[in-house]
Amino acid sequence: MRALLVFSLIIPLQLASQDFQATLADIQSENNIVGMGVEVYCGSEEVASYYGGLKNIDLQLPLNDESYFRIASISKSFTAAGLM
Repeated sequence: MRALLVFSLIIPLQLASQDFQATLADIQSENNIVGMGVEVYCGSEEVASYYGGLKNIDLQLPLNDESYFRIASISKSFTAAGLM
């Protein structure tokens, strides 16, 4: 949960950065995150994306734009944060 909040706060600040991919790769490695996917949209247009790490540790499968995430109840936290 802590990592998700960090990303939700850092990403808007880092979009102005000239190297979006490197910034997210650094965040991933500093926080020992196995796999991370980030997509940024402006309206309905994708303006940036990052996929790094693994989607399956045992099979060593890389994360990509077709990977699925089980978000379960985490969407409630994003909704609450968005309403604040």
